[in-house]
Amino acid sequence: MDAVVLCCNHAPLPSSLAERLPLCLWPVAGKPLIEHMIESLARHDVQRIFLVVEDSPFKVEQALGKGEKWGVSLELRLEKSFRGMGESLRKFSSALSSPFLLLPRLSLWDAPWQAVLKEHLDADREATFVPMEEALAQEEGEGPFGEKADLLQGLCMKREVLGKECPEKTFALGDWKDAFEERDIQAALFAESFSGCVVSDLSGYRRANRLALDGRLPFLRIPGREWAPGDRRGVRCRVHPSARISPPAVLGDGCEISAGASVGPRAVLGEGCVVDRGAQVRHCVVWPFTYMGAETRVRESVVDGNLMVPFSTGQGVYVPDPFILGDSRQKGPGQGFNDAVHRLLALAGLVISSPVLLCLLAYHKLRPGKGFLRKEALLGEEVLEDLRGRRAPRPFTLHAFSARSPLLRYLPSLYDVLRGELNLVGVEPRAPGQANEGDEEWQRPGLQGRPGLVQPWHALEKKEWDPVEKRVMENYYVQTRRTGEDLKILWKALVRFLRG
Repeated sequence: MDAVVLCCNHAPLPSSLAERLPLCLWPVAGKPLIEHMIESLARHDVQRIFLVVEDSPFKVEQALGKGEKWGVSLELRLEKSFRGMGESLRKFSSALSSPFLLLPRLSLWDAPWQAVLKEHLDADREATFVPMEEALAQEEGEGPFGEKADLLQGLCMKREVLGKECPEKTFALGDWKDAFEERDIQAALFAESFSGCVVSDLSGYRRANRLALDGRLPFLRIPGREWAPGDRRGVRCRVHPSARISPPAVLGDGCEISAGASVGPRAVLGEGCVVDRGAQVRHCVVWPFTYMGAETRVRESVVDGNLMVPFSTGQGVYVPDPFILGDSRQKGPGQGFNDAVHRLLALAGLVISSPVLLCLLAYHKLRPGKGFLRKEALLGEEVLEDLRGRRAPRPFTLHAFSARSPLLRYLPSLYDVLRGELNLVGVEPRAPGQANEGDEEWQRPGLQGRPGLVQPWHALEKKEWDPVEKRVMENYYVQTRRTGEDLKILWKALVRFLRG
């Protein structure tokens, strides 16, 4: 049996969070929301799942793969301008089984889909609507099923119904139910309704995590091992004896809770989070690899790296000081050590090449009209400009000689490396006219990398690379960068430059 999950959201979301991850990948109780839905469908023998997404297909595919983890087949359908359920489904209706399941909104519930299918087939219907109990689904509910159309959160239907003037420009199954009645399409409600929670905005996201932590969504498979009632921890978690974990709380794999820190109640920490000395985290959802500095107090918020979004306002606040909020993967000497290695090598290069460098500088002084020593205005990695999260590429100046040989051309650039403007190895600096390039989603990782004199492709034998190939290599380099790999790239590039 096939299922279609519409991951297209039309409720307002905090832009600061939506820019980082699509709603379907927001973690609920330590696991992406869509992963909970896939697990539920897989438990009921759904074999193929179509995910209709409006944006970030690269991130979704990277997070979920092809479905092998759950024993299902996942297929992504991109709808850049989602205008309705019927219009979207008709585009790939020929690929669907008959009947198939439709989940029009991101939600957490565990309807017995095999029982729904059996009743649907036994009654020989064209459509069977499945209701969700509103007590957990929406706070604004007014009563039992039938009084609000939004209670319909699932549908089992024959594929042929899509060709019977099925409404196109609608986002609610209640509208389909009314249309089916008008057009004499055989449709009915499933005999039971089931508890669940719709996640379409920040309020629903907060509620979903609270319900999961409180055990009111018992069908969810929350990761980790239960150390105490309500206290779940993943593997490789380190909790100092003086730290306090107040249930309910979920700690992802590799979390580190330092002395005197307090986590919970109702706190979810993603993989690799670090809570430093004396910090407090309460009623929060902390996304993976977030560092919370010593004595930091975080409450009633979503936190992702240096971004904090209070549930009450939905307004993102960016914290520029990495010692308060930041990326836990950059905690410690790793990044600083790498930069120090690049500066030491640049200093060594300046000392070794100083006779040649001084001669070339003297030539420039004697013949200033030649413009032998030039300055280039370039753009580096994107940096935070204000507390609202506006980011822009960092401008810097590169000094270089007008020479054919790269070894001579970039001798003065070693001084720029020593000043910390760029590294010996990094991504390709951009010219000011290229500031708006890289807007496509897949290009974004490369914009976060430090610029360098040498790029990864300089270590390879091929001499000509098109822009797309370069961006792909930069993305991989930024996400896998290591000091040892930088040294290998630098050595191979030097050998190539010497060979000409």
